[in-house]
Amino acid sequence: MTRRSKQIPNHTWHLLHRECNLARWEHVLTQEYGETLEVGPGMGLFTVMLRERGVKDIVLLEKSKACIKIIADTLRINGLKDVLLLEGDINESPFVGRCFDTIVCLEVLEHLVFPRKALKEMARVCRKGGDLYLTVPLNGLMPPSKVRGHHQDFDHADLHALIESTGWTVYKHFEDDTYQYFYSRRKR
Repeated sequence: MTRRSKQIPNHTWHLLHRECNLARWEHVLTQEYGETLEVGPGMGLFTVMLRERGVKDIVLLEKSKACIKIIADTLRINGLKDVLLLEGDINESPFVGRCFDTIVCLEVLEHLVFPRKALKEMARVCRKGGDLYLTVPLNGLMPPSKVRGHHQDFDHADLHALIESTGWTVYKHFEDDTYQYFYSRRKR
C-alpha cells in the first residue's frame, strides 16, 4: 500500500512520476538513513517520500534557483518545515567532512561536468560506512548530444569504476528500462 503526498503545486503530472519512483525505491525506503543529504533534489518529491518513511534529518543541496523555488513550495505544501534547503553546488559543498550517514543523488550525475569531483565530495561529507544511493539514465538513453543539460552518458562498467575510485564500494547495482541504480557504501 502506498501513501500519496499532498498535491504538488502546478506539477500534478509529477504525482504519477512520484508513484513510479516509490515503486522503484520501495525496498530502499525501508533502510535506516540517519542524517541524510539529498543532492540535486529537483522538485523535492523524493524528499517527501523519505519523510513519509520516517527519515527525520534531511538536508537538501540544490544548485538551480528555479528548482529551489519549486522545492520550497513542495516542502511547504507537505508540511516539511524542518527540512534544510540550501543553495549550492556539490562540487563546492559548504559541509564539514563526514557529517551525513546517507547521500541520495538521483538523476544528477549526468548533469555534472565533473562527476568524479562530485563523487569525491560526497564521499568526503559522508561518514565512514555511510551509504550512497545513486541513479543515472541508462547508457545511450539520454546522451548529451540529445538532451540539453546532460554532460555525461555513463555505461555500467565505467560508472562502477568511477564510483569505486572515489571512496565508495558498490554493493548493489541493477537496471530497469530507464535507469541504472547503484547502492554504495563509504569505504572505511
